[in-house]
Amino acid sequence: WQSQRTSAAPSIRRPEIPHGSSMVHWFLGAYVVLRKPGISLRAASSERPKSRRERHVERKLSGAQTGEEWERVSWTTSRGSWAWEFEQQGIDPITVAGRTEKARKTALALFIGYNGGNYRGLQMSMRAEVFLPTIESELELALFKAGAILPSNFGNLQRLAWTRVGRTDAGVSAACNVVTGRLIAGDDLSGLVDRVNRFLPDDIVLHGATKVSKRFNARKRGSRRGYVYYMPSYCAVPTVNLVGEALGPGYETISLLKETGARWLEEATHLRDVRVQGPQLALFRKALDCFRGTHYFGNFANAGLEPGDQSGWRKISEISCSDPFVEEEREWLAISGVANSFLT
Repeated sequence: WQSQRTSAAPSIRRPEIPHGSSMVHWFLGAYVVLRKPGISLRAASSERPKSRRERHVERKLSGAQTGEEWERVSWTTSRGSWAWEFEQQGIDPITVAGRTEKARKTALALFIGYNGGNYRGLQMSMRAEVFLPTIESELELALFKAGAILPSNFGNLQRLAWTRVGRTDAGVSAACNVVTGRLIAGDDLSGLVDRVNRFLPDDIVLHGATKVSKRFNARKRGSRRGYVYYMPSYCAVPTVNLVGEALGPGYETISLLKETGARWLEEATHLRDVRVQGPQLALFRKALDCFRGTHYFGNFANAGLEPGDQSGWRKISEISCSDPFVEEEREWLAISGVANSFLT
């Protein structure tokens, strides 16, 4: 480790290996010393690495105006929680708590299904001006009443290390979605499931629960997501002329039609009577096959991505279209897709 360079070259000092350091730290420190002479290995390796919590707060603070703003948003009561609504109504949450004494928490994955027609999506809103019911707000309240959440943790899911496989928008339903959190469950998971279901509304169900590791993250560990979209079969049939005649001049503004206008258009053009034919359905399925594989889907999203943005690439492994079926006087097609993840 003695320098063989000329006097003009910077000298390289023999690094002092801190007691108890691993070989990985030693080699890393040696690399720093060689790159920047004068920096000892002790200085390079003795600095304590930042914890996950510290890195998390640092990332959030980089996008927040002040530390107080981030603290308010992340660790106070969320306006999308029933805890906040109870505060507005002057109700003490203790009166509905299923448990007040402390107990050991366990990381659990919860398998839930729901009809999203009456809710403003899956994820609880943090900044809403008024309380808006979501799937997570109802699930949190049911877990609280069932004794899986303490009053000190009621009101903000981040206190439970909460994660979700995927979010659904307002009105969207799910046969099965997965959320995780650190909950008080004990050894009887089936009993916990039964208690939670007693407090859930009829349009939400907890299918089951299982234990996971503390570092399990539902979004990152979810390998595939499957969606089913239902659309009237007349969307796969050339009906532009019918729609143009019904709307008259300027019918290119059809995208501006609201729900009531769309219903009027259906009746004016008798679209409910339209049935897709075999060749048209085959052509539509052939077009769907073009989406299979890895492609850039940013132009189909609302995320405002730049053309070619890496975050806009997704892989669709399966995509198919069902046979047509009639319900509520309309003929429908069910389009099923499976991908590693979806854009919003």
